[in-house]
Amino acid sequence: MLNQPVEIIQVPSKRLFNMKDATKYLGMHPDTLRKEARLGLIRSRRRGRYRVFTLEALNDYIDSLPRGDDCVTN
Repeated sequence: MLNQPVEIIQVPSKRLFNMKDATKYLGMHPDTLRKEARLGLIRSRRRGRYRVFTLEALNDYIDSLPRGDDCVTN
């Protein structure tokens, strides 16, 4: 595997994410993130008026998603 491109993964340097940063990390629309949090699919906390997410909660959500090989297409 010589001369193959290597993907560099950036590890987040913080543990608490606001909505904007959480949507970037997950790659989803803010409305989708709000809905998932409201349904309890992503753990979140309130800090005053704002919703915040821990890195662990975001990673748990990612881990709960079906993997590509688990999906059945017809």
